[in-house]
Amino acid sequence: ERKYAQAINATGPVSIPYPLFQCNTDDLYVEGLPEGIPFRRPSTYGIPRLERILLAKDRIRFVIKKQELLNSAREDTQVDKAGTGGLHDALITDPSSKKVKEEWYARITKLRKMVDQLYCKKFAEAMGKSEPMVVPYQKFEAYPNDLYVEGLPENIPFRSPSWYGIPRLEKIIQMGNRIKFIIKKAELLTRSQPEVFQPKPNAGVKEDWNVRITKLRKQVEEIFNSKYAQALGLTEPVKVPYPVFESNPEFLYVEGLPEGIPFRSPTWFGIPRLERIVRGSAKIKFVVKKPHLIQSYLPPE
Repeated sequence: ERKYAQAINATGPVSIPYPLFQCNTDDLYVEGLPEGIPFRRPSTYGIPRLERILLAKDRIRFVIKKQELLNSAREDTQVDKAGTGGLHDALITDPSSKKVKEEWYARITKLRKMVDQLYCKKFAEAMGKSEPMVVPYQKFEAYPNDLYVEGLPENIPFRSPSWYGIPRLEKIIQMGNRIKFIIKKAELLTRSQPEVFQPKPNAGVKEDWNVRITKLRKQVEEIFNSKYAQALGLTEPVKVPYPVFESNPEFLYVEGLPEGIPFRSPTWFGIPRLERIVRGSAKIKFVVKKPHLIQSYLPPE
């Protein structure tokens, strides 16, 4: 917060609008972080990464290319701290602002899905498969010398699409034909791997994998939307704003998921995890501690 305050010429620490940095990575970003550590909310880091960041603190610098992106965030922060809930609600429910946010969310969701599908297809090609395969992003992060991706646009690292903003997603799609997954040690993909990429033939009848996983993802999406609506006191399902939950894990989270399964968009899960979520759906509960964080993503009354 002190480094961010320096970047915007403010006195004293200033609360950082993490979602804005995540959504505008070309215009708002941080330099000087240790290699391999992306800029995130500190609560998402483990102890080793936190220690490395502290060691490199003198090199860290916030880069603000478009100051206007921060104006609304600073206004919301000031109102929230003052405790004037009515004025805050007026700010975040402004019709024009709400429409822009809805359009942005629809656009980035579509682009992230397109990049995810592209990655799944390219990963399958590298594995010698014809059907798309779920990409084990954590494996690629853990073994960058043996599992990596070539052909990405300049200065865009390989990450889960949920980390990219709209400009980078569009660049990746434009250069999709050049992207190539490199698998030097395939055995690393099966070591302690919880997801099974391809289902086994069942009694001689081979079910179409793509149809099956699409159906399961739709089921889980419907469960999440329904449970999310219940948390908001609504009777009709409401689309879950996954990036907002990801950016605010202290105030927006999900309880009751099967052990070992984090809360994510269903597009990230393989068939085994999707099936476990469906079987345990009765226990799932959405927790919304700060409703104003998701107010602008709710459907109009």
